[in-house]
Amino acid sequence: FEIPVTPQAKANPLLAFNDWLLARYRARDLVVLIVDEGQGLPIHVLEEIRLLSNMELPNEKLLQIILVGQPELEAKLRRPDLRQLQQRIGLRCKTAPLTLEEVAGYIENRLHTAGSNGNLVFEAEAVEAVHSYSGGIPRVINLLCENALINAYVEHTKVIPAALVAEAARELQFDTFRPVAPPRLHTIGEPDRQS
Repeated sequence: FEIPVTPQAKANPLLAFNDWLLARYRARDLVVLIVDEGQGLPIHVLEEIRLLSNMELPNEKLLQIILVGQPELEAKLRRPDLRQLQQRIGLRCKTAPLTLEEVAGYIENRLHTAGSNGNLVFEAEAVEAVHSYSGGIPRVINLLCENALINAYVEHTKVIPAALVAEAARELQFDTFRPVAPPRLHTIGEPDRQS
């Protein structure tokens, strides 16, 4: 937050932080602390975050805290010694894995952002393979596509087939992980056939 380091702040950093939060409140500023990768934080750090949540006025919080993490964060928050932190969480959100159509749109958007001219880069079957191996998880989609693109460059291939995605999945050891429920596979752009 770039709070000036004064002798008072060094002597009592929490009091100095609270004073700074009060000044921000009077200026009608919203102060938000965003903590990413929360699943990797030690228990004592999560407890310190809980203590920061106590900085409040009688009817208003001085500090909004957004704690973000992988699914392992939920398991960690269920620990009995983190019960008080769990009780202070006012809103929970989860992202669901992307569908096949969303994976196709995600890849297309990422390619466009990287400067693609709109030409076909991944065959439809390759996108289906990315969806299947990734389980719809964006971070895994990125890794699979990056490695498939590198493999395509090495092999002088302009359009990536499903086999290069499978090769990337093997290299990254994603070929041993399969989604709990197999994805509904169909060619992208082909209308769904319902029985």
